[in-house]
Amino acid sequence: MDKTRDAALVDCLVELSKDSAWKSENGFRTGYLVHLKKLMAAKLPSSSLKATPHIELRCKLLKRQFHAITEMLNHSSGFG
Repeated sequence: MDKTRDAALVDCLVELSKDSAWKSENGFRTGYLVHLKKLMAAKLPSSSLKATPHIELRCKLLKRQFHAITEMLNHSSGFG
Protein backbone atom coordinates (compact mmCIF):
# COMPACT_ATOMS: atom_id res chain seq x y z
CA MET A 1 0.00 0.00 0.00
CA ASP A 2 1.11 3.52 -0.58
CA LYS A 3 0.84 6.52 1.72
CA THR A 4 -2.47 7.64 0.21
CA ARG A 5 -4.08 4.29 0.92
CA ASP A 6 -2.59 4.17 4.40
CA ALA A 7 -3.93 7.64 5.18
CA ALA A 8 -7.37 6.68 3.87
CA LEU A 9 -7.30 3.46 5.90
CA VAL A 10 -6.42 5.32 9.10
CA ASP A 11 -9.15 7.90 8.40
CA CYS A 12 -11.68 5.11 7.89
CA LEU A 13 -10.55 3.31 11.06
CA VAL A 14 -10.96 6.53 13.05
CA GLU A 15 -14.40 7.05 11.52
CA LEU A 16 -15.35 3.46 12.36
CA SER A 17 -14.09 3.79 15.93
CA LYS A 18 -16.33 6.83 16.47
CA ASP A 19 -19.41 4.82 15.44
CA SER A 20 -20.72 3.05 18.54
CA ALA A 21 -22.53 0.50 16.37
CA TRP A 22 -19.16 -1.03 15.42
CA LYS A 23 -17.51 -1.00 18.84
CA SER A 24 -16.91 -4.16 20.82
CA GLU A 25 -15.13 -4.87 24.10
CA ASN A 26 -11.94 -5.96 22.35
CA GLY A 27 -12.03 -3.75 19.27
CA PHE A 28 -14.56 -3.89 16.46
CA ARG A 29 -17.60 -6.08 15.92
CA THR A 30 -17.68 -8.97 13.49
CA GLY A 31 -18.05 -7.77 9.92
CA TYR A 32 -16.13 -4.54 10.40
CA LEU A 33 -13.76 -5.39 7.53
CA VAL A 34 -16.62 -5.42 5.00
CA HIS A 35 -17.82 -2.05 6.28
CA LEU A 36 -14.24 -0.76 6.26
CA LYS A 37 -13.92 -1.88 2.63
CA LYS A 38 -17.04 0.17 1.76
CA LEU A 39 -15.62 3.23 3.51
CA MET A 40 -12.32 2.77 1.67
CA ALA A 41 -14.13 2.41 -1.67
CA ALA A 42 -15.90 5.72 -1.03
CA LYS A 43 -12.60 7.47 -0.32
CA LEU A 44 -10.59 5.72 -3.05
CA PRO A 45 -13.00 4.66 -5.82
CA SER A 46 -10.20 3.45 -8.11
CA SER A 47 -8.84 1.12 -5.43
CA SER A 48 -9.50 -2.58 -5.79
CA LEU A 49 -8.63 -3.52 -2.22
CA LYS A 50 -10.37 -6.51 -0.73
CA ALA A 51 -11.31 -6.77 2.93
CA THR A 52 -9.35 -9.99 3.18
CA PRO A 53 -6.40 -10.15 2.77
CA HIS A 54 -5.46 -6.56 1.84
CA ILE A 55 -7.18 -4.45 4.48
CA GLU A 56 -6.97 -7.07 7.22
CA LEU A 57 -3.20 -7.53 6.83
CA ARG A 58 -2.59 -3.79 6.63
CA CYS A 59 -4.57 -3.22 9.83
CA LYS A 60 -2.48 -5.87 11.59
CA LEU A 61 0.75 -4.26 10.38
CA LEU A 62 -0.34 -0.77 11.46
CA LYS A 63 -1.38 -2.15 14.85
CA ARG A 64 2.03 -3.83 15.36
CA GLN A 65 3.84 -0.63 14.36
CA PHE A 66 1.65 1.45 16.68
CA HIS A 67 2.33 -0.84 19.63
CA ALA A 68 6.08 -0.89 18.92
CA ILE A 69 6.25 2.91 18.82
CA THR A 70 4.11 3.21 21.95
CA GLU A 71 6.39 0.75 23.73
CA MET A 72 9.48 2.75 22.75
CA LEU A 73 7.98 6.04 23.89
CA ASN A 74 6.66 4.72 27.20
CA HIS A 75 9.68 2.67 28.28
CA SER A 76 12.65 4.78 27.44
CA SER A 77 14.36 7.54 29.30
CA GLY A 78 15.56 10.49 27.30
CA PHE A 79 13.89 9.35 24.08
CA GLY A 80 11.76 12.03 22.44
